[in-house]
Amino acid sequence: MAKTLTTPSLRLAYDFTHGHLRAEGRLAECAATGQSPAPLRLVWHQIYPEKLAAAEELAERAVAVSRAHDYEQACALIGQAIDLDPLNPKLRATRSHWETYAELVRAIRSEKLDPAAVISWAAERGIGSDQLRSLWHALFPERGTRAVQLAKRAAAAIWERQPDVAVATGCEALQLDPFNALLRQAVARWRQAE
Repeated sequence: MAKTLTTPSLRLAYDFTHGHLRAEGRLAECAATGQSPAPLRLVWHQIYPEKLAAAEELAERAVAVSRAHDYEQACALIGQAIDLDPLNPKLRATRSHWETYAELVRAIRSEKLDPAAVISWAAERGIGSDQLRSLWHALFPERGTRAVQLAKRAAAAIWERQPDVAVATGCEALQLDPFNALLRQAVARWRQAE
């Protein structure tokens, strides 16, 4: 028993098989000391090799689901993968990222959408306007097509010296494409021209 407790890999194996995983604490310690969690994962995988294969399969399914912008389901699947591969910091980071996007999707789909609040919230989390707009168009592709048509009509109205028509049409386009920063700026300039 003394050898088990003094040999790091044997101690880990003992801890892992006796319910003393403490995954988050061990990963935090690795991050704080600059050590790689690879030795921890190696011992885990030696003890539970079947869990690694199942975790990889779940992670692949989660990635596929995330590509369809179903971040709620992706988080659920990646959570199951973490249960099977709890010492994998990449899975945990991915889940954290997707949780942010799941919250963003809920805000975007809200009936009381406040584009300015969503833009501010996203920016605080490092999500740029291009990413936000891409997500909007992925969730509502039909609105983007109509917004482009309206934006073109608004631009034509400016050329025809009809700023009031341009503003009204531009505002209608913004309802369909609320995260279009260029359109928002153009509408603001058109308002000044009225």
